[in-house]
Amino acid sequence: MLGDTVATGGYSGMQAVGMGVAVLAIVGTFVLSLLGLSGGALGASFILLWTGLMVLAWPLFKKTHPRDGSTARE
Repeated sequence: MLGDTVATGGYSGMQAVGMGVAVLAIVGTFVLSLLGLSGGALGASFILLWTGLMVLAWPLFKKTHPRDGSTARE
């Protein structure tokens, strides 16, 4: 959840990056299916898209990962 004081709330940025990667991989696979790619190749393309996007998004994961002491404690 955004803006809460739950200890896991610091990971919302990482969750947003992960959701972005998932959505882009799904949309990319859907576009390839519209272009006529077969079933087995679609599965392989999804895995390749997911892996490539995760590699490209790694700096964002590092940027959004909470550091020690960066979250508010009560």
